[in-house]
Formats: sequence, structure tokens, C-alpha cells
Amino acid sequence: MSSDLTWLLVKNWNSHQRTRTTDGTIFSLEPGNVRNIQSRTFSGLANEKVFDIKESKGTVEILARTDDARPNQVKPSFTSTKLRRNAGPKHIKEAIDGYAERGYNPRLRKIATRRIAALIRSTHPPKIVSASESKKKSTRRSQKTVGKKKAE
Repeated sequence: MSSDLTWLLVKNWNSHQRTRTTDGTIFSLEPGNVRNIQSRTFSGLANEKVFDIKESKGTVEILARTDDARPNQVKPSFTSTKLRRNAGPKHIKEAIDGYAERGYNPRLRKIATRRIAALIRSTHPPKIVSASESKKKSTRRSQKTVGKKKAE
């Protein structure tokens, strides 16, 4: 079935749709929808080559359908790439560019990169600064500025 026909069938009603009551915005929680926006561009149901970004146990995983997957296939037909929580921008860009080169939606590069970076940032534990350390830093700064003013 073509992706256009699939979109016409699922755009007005599917089980993944969520409507915000205040302003009527429609979101979609379907797998493969990187932006969670109800549109044909981002739809994980209507497009053939989609990838999904998930966070699990401190790693970020990019799941994508394999090239030779059939719609009625019983065996899982997904390939995955895992990024550790200390992955930098270079590793994220390489992972996303690999999918874009293989024919996945190239318009999602920047969006997927931002989403992965946000998920990796969220897996880091919050930095706890004690009161004595914060006082030390503030007094050091004030001493440096006072010293510069005296030298002038």
C-alpha cells in the first residue's frame, strides 16, 4: 500500500492521536514519529523508512526498519544503534547521518540530533554543589575583581 493512501486512512483517526484541549493542537505518540506532531512528514505509520529514538537504562537507542523488511513479516525487522550517555555531538551526528545516507528521511537530521542530545542530557545525574564550594567560588571571584580595581 502506498504511503499516501496510508496517510489518508490514518490522518484523521488512529489510536496514537492526542488532542490538547486548550488550543486544539494534535499530537501523535506513534513509534517512529520523532517530533510527536500529527503530520505526514513525521508520521511513523505512513512513511516507509522511519526511525525511532528511545531512552533505556542510560543509553539512547535508535531503532530503524531494515531495508528488506516486508509489512507482514513475523520476525522483528529492526536494526538498532546504541549511543552511550557520554556520546558527544560527533557520535550523534555520525549515527544520524548514517541513517540519512541509507534513504531515511533526511529532513529529520537536525530534529533527531536535538532529540538525542536532550535525551543524553537527561540521563546525566544532576550536579550537586555544596554550600561551602559555592562560597569559595564567589569569594575567589570577588577577590580577583577587587585586585584588578586596586591595580588600576
